[in-house]
Amino acid sequence: MAKTTVTATVDHAPVYTWWTVALLGVGLGIIYWLLAAFLQYVVLSPQLCGPVEGTACSSVGTLAGSISAIIVAVAGLFATIKIHTFRPLIVVVAVAITLWGLYDWTAGLFWLEGLLWCALLYGLGYLLYSLVTKFVRLTWVLVGVVLLVLVARVIFSLTA
Repeated sequence: MAKTTVTATVDHAPVYTWWTVALLGVGLGIIYWLLAAFLQYVVLSPQLCGPVEGTACSSVGTLAGSISAIIVAVAGLFATIKIHTFRPLIVVVAVAITLWGLYDWTAGLFWLEGLLWCALLYGLGYLLYSLVTKFVRLTWVLVGVVLLVLVARVIFSLTA
């Protein structure tokens, strides 16, 4: 009688690598800066800054950065789901909260330098939070993410 060996195969979703998430973050950072600059100079400034510059005109950069952050967060959610990132909603929300106001922070820089800083910080943010979400227990993930967000916001508020 012949012996048959049966092995169970489990069809897992492909697991992303760290550089995939980092490159996704870099791409989203570039899109964030380009979209914020487009919104500021092409869409919002002509509408809010007329012949008389007022209070609304002074906050055009902040408004453009906020709108861009929301759009990039939604796009980032779909992209992280597409590459099978663990707990993508936590990653995207944590990066959005951490880097909220980034366009204002880079406002005085040369355009290329601002673009590179946005790309670098988004890449590092997506990489960091995607590594934290690999913890097994959700409570440890949430504690780690909240602590990292708080520390990052305190550091950014002290340096800005």
